[in-house]
Amino acid sequence: MEDRISKLPDEILAHILSFLRSSTDAVRSSVLSRQWRYIWLKLQKFQICDSYYYGKTYSTEVFMNSFVNFMNRVLINNVKYLSLRLTQNYSSSDIESWLCSVMTRNLEEIHLEGSVIRFPAKYSKSVCLTGLKSLYLEYLTNLSDFNVQMLLSNCPILEVLVIDRGWSDDFEILNVNSSSLKKFRYFDPYQKSSKVVINAPNLDNLSIHVDRKLNIEVKTPCSIAKARFVVSSCVGISRADMDPTVQLLRKTSNISCLSASCHIPKLLRDSSLHNLPSFTRLTRLIVSNCGDERSYLPAMLTMTPNLKFIRFYQNKRCNCYMTYAQELEPEQNVAKCLKSSLESVEFRGLQNVGEDMEIVAYLLKYAKLLNTFAITCYRDESEILRKVLMFPRASITCLISVVPEIHMWLNTRLSDPSEPANQLVIKECA
Repeated sequence: MEDRISKLPDEILAHILSFLRSSTDAVRSSVLSRQWRYIWLKLQKFQICDSYYYGKTYSTEVFMNSFVNFMNRVLINNVKYLSLRLTQNYSSSDIESWLCSVMTRNLEEIHLEGSVIRFPAKYSKSVCLTGLKSLYLEYLTNLSDFNVQMLLSNCPILEVLVIDRGWSDDFEILNVNSSSLKKFRYFDPYQKSSKVVINAPNLDNLSIHVDRKLNIEVKTPCSIAKARFVVSSCVGISRADMDPTVQLLRKTSNISCLSASCHIPKLLRDSSLHNLPSFTRLTRLIVSNCGDERSYLPAMLTMTPNLKFIRFYQNKRCNCYMTYAQELEPEQNVAKCLKSSLESVEFRGLQNVGEDMEIVAYLLKYAKLLNTFAITCYRDESEILRKVLMFPRASITCLISVVPEIHMWLNTRLSDPSEPANQLVIKECA
């Protein structure tokens, strides 16, 4: 059989190899023939991970030596996209050499992940990343405010910055200064009290995930359209700790899409502060890991007068509940969005039929323009559907669907959680 693929130009063959999920598979193509031996060196996209599986016939030392030789060959290429995830303890000189090579090339996107990647205390000023558009720094060691500022100052067209803090990074204040930055994600899972100061006037997408409190300051007005704020725990947070959160929400009150953990509306409610922000442009709201905090929904709805879509996501492991009835607003104080704008509701992970049904009944009773109400549950979907159909509805054209949670998970496991789910209706009633 004629080998037509091998007759293609090397550049096209390299482009085909770039679609493989792992660059290791692309390197393995070198055994196909003499022609394929060096095609992988022309790849512009590399995803490298040094995973070593114990039980191999060769030792860790042999594997690491082979990997060092491989890295020294890869980093001489004209790579545009590089993802480097390290797990083994290589020498500081090797890692520093790789970082220097990465930071002095005309890359467009860089992913660095792993605590073994150690940034030098005083990084070289010869960094040249004039073409870099996306930078991901995940769980690195010795990452400091100096390193971040140095990198940002050498990335004039950077659009995406992701910082996932490691347990041994080194900064108390993180300054993010970039006139070109459009998307910033910050993740701090280690209960650190660092402050983040953002000076990015063109920022459009902001995602913050911290363990205890949002100590984030936005210095300049920005046109953020999409935001995600997650606080893993609010236990022990005082009213004084609330100030940065409220100030942040005021600076981002022009957003159109907000994804927040249930602690955010709870903190706003508990703060007893006046002059809270009104999200007049907000049309999409996603509230995650809901428990008893869903009782604060009415207060949140009063701040979103033009809301069109709302999604609740209940983690199956969350077991916090309280009575909703005393928290729900009486009819004369129903939020404006329920009367004039709310069109779609998703309730994912309904599990406590008694308390959760209070919110379902409330929304169906007062949302006049509601078109769809989708519920996923962990059990008893037939019983839940029967009860829901008995609730009075302000919108007689509302389509109601109740499906098992596993079906919704299969349908949306690869989708962006802030985007609408693909339609999947098992049981419905108009």
